[in-house]
Amino acid sequence: MNKNLPHLAVITSCTGKKALQAGLTDADLENYANSGTLPEGFELKKAEEMYTGMQHKFLMEGVKRYRNAGGRVDVYILSAGLGLISGDQLIPAYDFTFSGKSKKFIQSWSRKLGISEKIIAASKSAEGVIFALGDSYLTAADIPSDESFSTSLFLCAPSSAAPDKSKALRLGMPEARRFKATLVALKGLLTARILDRTRQRQDFQQTFLLNTHENILNLLENP
Repeated sequence: MNKNLPHLAVITSCTGKKALQAGLTDADLENYANSGTLPEGFELKKAEEMYTGMQHKFLMEGVKRYRNAGGRVDVYILSAGLGLISGDQLIPAYDFTFSGKSKKFIQSWSRKLGISEKIIAASKSAEGVIFALGDSYLTAADIPSDESFSTSLFLCAPSSAAPDKSKALRLGMPEARRFKATLVALKGLLTARILDRTRQRQDFQQTFLLNTHENILNLLENP
């Protein structure tokens, strides 16, 4: 373990593409939300390895480089079906998304899965936290305004509401063009670069939390 590298956590969203075919039904997930138990008999895979969408793929490349340098980075996936899960948790595949769901449904589902409380606990477990979440997943996160996220960097859309006292790196089409990435992949690509720069500079707070939006983008664009 490289003690010069800060202990980081990454909280990212699940992706529609998965390494295994969906096995769980919506009824299975509803039962899980109510009872906390899943049916047995399905093939399992670590959550870090289950999701194969572009955001997750790019993000995990940066995670692996950070870990290979001796750094600790904990990965959490905000799953539409299973709630907040750790990257090393074994899970079955499912086909459930927040796409097309109302804000009221997402908030109700989030409360059933205890997502907000789990995110607060995860964010306090590391020296710095990177959130890579779209709007519906930020809705599911349901982050209380009275909680301090001063050690967190939120990669989010220009119109997204990041918590008070947090640092928001707002990303839209101009940034996607700048980094030659799709909007779907952009958060994952920049999360990986944030991990790379933190590894190179052995610093997260000064480099990202106390820096300006444009300086951060320049740093990520030009190592």
